[in-house]
Amino acid sequence: MAFVVLIAGVSGSGKSALAAGLAEAWLGRCAPLCVDNYYRDLAHLPMAERALTNFDDPAAIDHEMATLHLRGLAAGSGIDTPVYSFATHTRTGEVTHVEPAPVVVAEGILALHWPEMRAVADLRVFVDCPLELCLRRRIDRDTRERERTEADVRRQFAEQVEPMARRYVLPSARHADLTVRGDGDLGGSLRIVMAEATTRNGGMP
Repeated sequence: MAFVVLIAGVSGSGKSALAAGLAEAWLGRCAPLCVDNYYRDLAHLPMAERALTNFDDPAAIDHEMATLHLRGLAAGSGIDTPVYSFATHTRTGEVTHVEPAPVVVAEGILALHWPEMRAVADLRVFVDCPLELCLRRRIDRDTRERERTEADVRRQFAEQVEPMARRYVLPSARHADLTVRGDGDLGGSLRIVMAEATTRNGGMP
């Protein structure tokens, strides 16, 4: 069985950076899983309707498939994750194969929201970060990578991201075994998580 680290936090909190840092530290021993790849396919809707979807609501994510794949990696099986296009809000039809490894690092804004997903984890981590900084990071990312304007990002953050964060994401922090800062030293957070993982695993994962 693999050692599973589950990371959650508000969009823009730094959870992806933490997950990437852990994957690098455990290079060759780590299987990554991004829950954002499991957004439901909206190809059946006109583009205008897709854009109105609340992507920060738990219902927008196919958590059943994500949990099934997480269980597979935990049990030592390879998986094929869907590839999601944030530009079109659809699954591309392609998949990314993930080989099993001694450590699984899974991250997503709502990764600690679902009991079924939490139950697979050996270490649950929440990345805490001021919402103002999360917004600034969203603006930078979405204008560069997702063809959004700053005005669109600010509107979505105010109407969907922040309300859903307060309703679902921030309350899920109570399920974390460990909380680290997303606005501080990434190296320090990495050391804290790795030390806790080592302790819980009875040695290096």
